[in-house]
Amino acid sequence: MNRPRFLQRVLMLLAAALLLLSEVPGRSWTGDSDGTDGLVSPQERREARERVERSTILALVDAHQRSADEGWRRQLADVIYEESIAAGVDPLMVAAIVAKESSFRSRVVSRKGAVGLMQLRPFVAREIAERRQLKWNGRETLRRPELNVRLGASYYKQLVERFERDPRLALAAYHRGPTRVRRQLSRGTFGDSRYARNVLGLYQRLDARRRNQLLQRG
Repeated sequence: MNRPRFLQRVLMLLAAALLLLSEVPGRSWTGDSDGTDGLVSPQERREARERVERSTILALVDAHQRSADEGWRRQLADVIYEESIAAGVDPLMVAAIVAKESSFRSRVVSRKGAVGLMQLRPFVAREIAERRQLKWNGRETLRRPELNVRLGASYYKQLVERFERDPRLALAAYHRGPTRVRRQLSRGTFGDSRYARNVLGLYQRLDARRRNQLLQRG
């Protein structure tokens, strides 16, 4: 037997088999070792990611608001997820901002007049509402969780784009104000932002949980 020719034929057959697997419509080969066929569709991956993100946000809400009604906590987690996705922002980043800003208290008002879950100042929120063609009813608008998160997530996305997609600068601007951060950058006086560091640290922990759970689910 011509051994090199035999091995060549075996390799050709294996390549053909892999090609056939890769051409299954709408599915991809993941090489799972759990006894399944290892085929996961893009839709299944999206659904798995959504479940993990919703449960991760809910766990964070629960950690901050254990005494609140369970239905309210679940509804709040859903609002954060859905409004973040609609705004095109990672929902875990928005959840981290809400945790830092208000500990998921929807009607809290700061000494500087920032209102609600994402602690938005009315003059900033009004500008975003006008841009998005949302009805503005003053501070009462910001006490509604879905509108507060909608406006806050849009504001954060605006800052990310304004500061060259740097989340550290965007978060510092969210906390200090974009004009102040821009001025500090131009003067070379921008220093470390504890706020940005804390939010990013929490986000990274949430993201690690998301990645681990998705790996476990295959």
